[in-house]
Amino acid sequence: MSAVLESRAGSRSITRRLVAVLIAAVVLVFLATMSTLYIGAIHEQETDLARKADEYAEYLIGALAVPLWNYDDRTTQAISQAFLQNELVVGLIVRNASGVVIFNESGGSQSLLKRSGKIVYRGVQLGEVELAVTKRLASEAGRKLLTTFATIILVVCISLSLLTYLLVRLFLRKPVVLLEQMVRRYSAGIYDQQIPPLPYREFQTFGRTLAQMGETIRSQMEELRTHRDHLEEIVRQRTEDMTIAKEQAESANHAKSIFLANMSHELRTPLNAILGFTNIMRNDTRIPDDQKQNLHIINHSGEHLLILINDILDMAKIEAGRVQLENAPFDLGAMVRDVTDMMRQRAEDKDLQLVIDQTSLFPRYIVGDEARLRQVLTNLIGNAIKCTEQGGVTLRLGTKNNKTTHLLIEVEDSGIGIIPEDQQRIFEPFVQLDARVSKGTGLGLSITRQFVRLMGGNISLKSEPGKGSLFRVDLPLSEAEESAIRKPKQAEVGEVKGLEPGQPEYRILIVEDQRDNQLLLGQLLESVGFQVKIAENGAQGIQTFQSWHPHFIWMDQRMPVMDGMEATKCIRALPEGKEVKIVAVTASAFTDQRSDMLAVGMDDYVRKPFRAAEIYDCLTKHLGVKYIRESPPVSLEQNGALTPEMLDTLPEELRRDLTDALESLEIERIESVIHQISLHDKALENKLRQFTRYFDYPAILKVLRKNR
Repeated sequence: MSAVLESRAGSRSITRRLVAVLIAAVVLVFLATMSTLYIGAIHEQETDLARKADEYAEYLIGALAVPLWNYDDRTTQAISQAFLQNELVVGLIVRNASGVVIFNESGGSQSLLKRSGKIVYRGVQLGEVELAVTKRLASEAGRKLLTTFATIILVVCISLSLLTYLLVRLFLRKPVVLLEQMVRRYSAGIYDQQIPPLPYREFQTFGRTLAQMGETIRSQMEELRTHRDHLEEIVRQRTEDMTIAKEQAESANHAKSIFLANMSHELRTPLNAILGFTNIMRNDTRIPDDQKQNLHIINHSGEHLLILINDILDMAKIEAGRVQLENAPFDLGAMVRDVTDMMRQRAEDKDLQLVIDQTSLFPRYIVGDEARLRQVLTNLIGNAIKCTEQGGVTLRLGTKNNKTTHLLIEVEDSGIGIIPEDQQRIFEPFVQLDARVSKGTGLGLSITRQFVRLMGGNISLKSEPGKGSLFRVDLPLSEAEESAIRKPKQAEVGEVKGLEPGQPEYRILIVEDQRDNQLLLGQLLESVGFQVKIAENGAQGIQTFQSWHPHFIWMDQRMPVMDGMEATKCIRALPEGKEVKIVAVTASAFTDQRSDMLAVGMDDYVRKPFRAAEIYDCLTKHLGVKYIRESPPVSLEQNGALTPEMLDTLPEELRRDLTDALESLEIERIESVIHQISLHDKALENKLRQFTRYFDYPAILKVLRKNR
């Protein structure tokens, strides 16, 4: 079974998938754009035809008034016949005041646009006219336009498809295949290979690291063969050899951690451009909503890729002993809701139930490392869903008190279970016990246990084969007040649209070697009114600083010629370099590396991939920049509190059902009652969901009791 799954996984091609996604996105964007243009053009043609019909009718009425006044049917017929010479006019009927038809020419069965009007002269109605204009010419023009648009779409899509496929094969496939060949040879015990000619710095670094690893293994294998022939010497020096081997293992482990940290810079740099530019385009009012949906998909995929990179780096930092908790007050209820909302879709895809069972004492606001606890929940629920084919997964939340208060988290599934001899190995790195569900790297539970231990808790497992598993997490609990929770600034103040008038003309220098990040950061700054210049390395940055004297410098950490650390030291050493603000733009994975940046004279740092709000807020923090912003969305508090009067319209039985459901803490029952309320009062349903979304059941119960 394991071999079958490995074969299926090996048949997947990242090249084909990436090309398919990009092609689909481009096709959707072009189809939407051309459809919009075509509909607009057709509408414009129809509007122009209607305008001409109105003009012809008005002009004809004016031309026929005098002949009808003088009872001159002959002139009336001549004028009418002349109007029919216009290629658009195909039908015309003229009647006198008595209703007698003076001129009649039908327009046939073709598609017509008709106009009629009364003929009035000197206040006397002399008759009426009916004019028919053909739509044939407009339809022919529309068909030509549609053919043109279809041809353009086909040519562009084919060209972009070929270009995308060629670029992916050119830049990714060859180096990945070469690296795969190296790894396969190492797996086969062949360690004497040379480094293949790999393009790009990232792949070259990876190749050198693999070659060094192979050389180390080869030399160790030669030593083992030598020691095999001299067994007595090996026994005598066993203690010394074990010490050396331990030091080598620790050195290799440390080298791997540093390598992964370095790779994080190279991986985050293109992600920074992807996420940054998609966010800019999503906020562009010129882009239609359907295209913004495509951008949202690209942005969401980039965010998911960033999460995967962070998981790998977490394991590297754990092995290097460099993980640091970042404890702060946060909304535990909102975090649990976010995780379960995300996981519920996975469960529904497998026809499983995801049930939340929490006690009434479950705290909403606590102090802790929100990101680490979120990852613990995500890993446990994700594994439970992956190992379950029937039934469901239950998340239980509660507390217990002995000498201190503890937060209890249980994740139980009705899946395949784990045999006793494997339960002790389940938390080891890269362990995948059952071939039926081995779809990941085997790092999830190992990272989970390390994070739980760092937070001062423990994790345990109970499982019976064929009946499911139960993971239990026990963590020290420190509650927080709602007022201590930090609110997202962007949601409070609105999006930045420009600079407030009356401020200095700020000069901003960007020192960055990556073209995509130059464009992204430059566009964010120039779009709101900053003056911007770009330097491609630290040496150019120093020269531009001396000649231009910027107020603020965005300094990349890693660059050719001279890196950001050295450039900052040189600028600070200049007489005019004391006042300028220098902020690092870094993809560093380790906190102590950021501390080194501050030590050389940088004022702050922003981590890649950054958000636009982080860039603007940092400039406000260090320069006092003020912005013109969009009006922020209406908050829950601005919408007004829930009052007893809002519940007056509900039947007594429905109010009683809502009270019972809230007191029982059964989420499905609560949702059912609120759905019934929506049939009576949609606004009240929305108000109630604002509270249940954050598990704020006591606030609703308080209002219900006042309403009695």
